[in-house]
Amino acid sequence: MISRKFLLHKIGSAYQGNKKMLVADQSTGDIIQAILDAHEKYKDQYDVISSYFKGYSNEQTGRNIFDFLKKNIRYIIESEDQQLVRSPAAILHEAKSDCKCYSLFAAGICESLRIPFCFRFASYKYGQKNP
Repeated sequence: MISRKFLLHKIGSAYQGNKKMLVADQSTGDIIQAILDAHEKYKDQYDVISSYFKGYSNEQTGRNIFDFLKKNIRYIIESEDQQLVRSPAAILHEAKSDCKCYSLFAAGICESLRIPFCFRFASYKYGQKNP
């Protein structure tokens, strides 16, 4: 299995440690837009590392991505007041992430490898319309 540090080395000096507030009082729509924007913005970083996840099938590639994230990126729950969207370099460098960045990472690899995917925004509360 590939290591987090190996992938960081491949991406190069893309991680600067900078943080930028996009919206002071974010809404669900703001967060969704930030995810979609980040997906587009960081395509080049995913293109550099995606081949290391390639399996013998799309399903195996998905398993490779899942296993990598599970083993190397600690899952955290962010507060409602501070929702972060990270670049792949930041995800790899900080080695922690929430569901947004797990999804961004998986989608970035899949798109780079031309594997069909889609984002699904869902609520964890029954009947709640906002994800």
